[in-house]
Amino acid sequence: MRAELKQASRGKDSEWDHLHLRLARLTGGIGVLKLGTSTEQEREIKKDLVGKALRVLEAAYEGGLVPGGGTAFLACLPALDKARATCRHEDETYGVSLVEAALTAPFLQIVRNHGEIHPPLALDAVLRLGPGYGFDALRGDYACMEERRILDCLSVAQGVLEAATSVATMLITTDTIVFNK
Repeated sequence: MRAELKQASRGKDSEWDHLHLRLARLTGGIGVLKLGTSTEQEREIKKDLVGKALRVLEAAYEGGLVPGGGTAFLACLPALDKARATCRHEDETYGVSLVEAALTAPFLQIVRNHGEIHPPLALDAVLRLGPGYGFDALRGDYACMEERRILDCLSVAQGVLEAATSVATMLITTDTIVFNK
């Protein structure tokens, strides 16, 4: 089947589409997505969004899922408490506090966007509930994120942490920073 796909890729697109659809049906991976737009520009925008969504789904399939809504980052907080206990200098303690603020920021922003609950109170409530619990902004209550199927792609969460670490490292090691007003 794969050899036929390679051969078809050199020929007509419709033949390749037919074989690709057949392979998907045989392997149980079938999905049909139909987009309707009124202009070519809208079509291109939707096509890009669908491409991004498919890449995230593929990454989730390969890398796995973690509880969403910033909850996976909150699960790291106990490790920071242990790291804070081993700090020997005030600068190290400040660094741990910065990492803690960065890890709680996504959760706090979600609660802030909801607007009904004071974010620090929500953070305290979720930390008391334990790992895996978060704030369901759609319903406005606290819940187990996995039970509510509020999930994040692990590789996306890792990428966010790596980017934040990179920026923080640059800011710490740079002598001068120029900001635009």
